[in-house]
Amino acid sequence: MNLGVDLCHIPRVEQLIRRRPGFTRRFFTENEQVLFDKPNPAQTVAAHFALKEAFAKALGTGVVGFDLNEVEVLRNSAGAPLILVHGRAKARLDEQGYCEIVCSMSHDKDYAIGMVILK
Repeated sequence: MNLGVDLCHIPRVEQLIRRRPGFTRRFFTENEQVLFDKPNPAQTVAAHFALKEAFAKALGTGVVGFDLNEVEVLRNSAGAPLILVHGRAKARLDEQGYCEIVCSMSHDKDYAIGMVILK
């Protein structure tokens, strides 16, 4: 079992969204981008980004050998976050013998947090 946690500054994400229109396309799948279709997406984008980084930290490698868009943050039927991994990120997960991903994310005021446990 391993744990990863990441904190993301929401105002910084707001600036990235404004200044670099390709930011969300680079790091997030089309399925994730649908979840950002709201008046103020920065909180959700920041929470998703924090969760992706937390996943990379839980692997113990950081974002090495895979791209963040291979880690997809979606919602289950109850609305809770879930992580699906694809491509090289999935291969890394399998190499290390993990078969379950438990995650949570939240945001308040200027910060978003993501936490991942790999089992």
